[in-house]
Amino acid sequence: MVSLAAASVTVASTPSSHGNVRLPTRLPSARLLRCLTSMPYLEDAEELDESGATAQAREARAERLVTQANTLIASAQWEEAAEVLSTAIALCARPPAAWQVNLANCLCELSGRTEEAEGHYQAALLSQQPPSFEVLANYALFLSERGAKRQQDALHTLRSALALNPGWAQGQYNLGN
Repeated sequence: MVSLAAASVTVASTPSSHGNVRLPTRLPSARLLRCLTSMPYLEDAEELDESGATAQAREARAERLVTQANTLIASAQWEEAAEVLSTAIALCARPPAAWQVNLANCLCELSGRTEEAEGHYQAALLSQQPPSFEVLANYALFLSERGAKRQQDALHTLRSALALNPGWAQGQYNLGN
């Protein structure tokens, strides 16, 4: 903890014309006082990143970015949405699996970025134990679109998703084909 007394500025003083009262000749600047009073406690220092933002501030910014990305997704602006989601994910120590899945889905819409998309699906799977139906379903659909060489992986993931939600019609249909 930083206290004003520990970080005080030495002030020189001169005798006044009012007897023995000594008036300071130089007061601490307002900028220095603002700096001293706004300094974080030492316990909070590890929560600050290199730009001085707290984890809470970074996560709030990430939430705003995800809202922006959802608007971009709704208007099929995949590249822009992927960039915004990437930034949001980078701001969080543990981003929600849904953000990873949304980024992966955006990347699937862009040509040549399927390997990157798969990495985000896998990150979403690893971030939840056990994985949610939504993550499994999205990854299963991704794998089923990769062709015969990923068919076994797709079937395994599809069965896992259906175990969590047996009423998923598209999954039942895909399993039958």
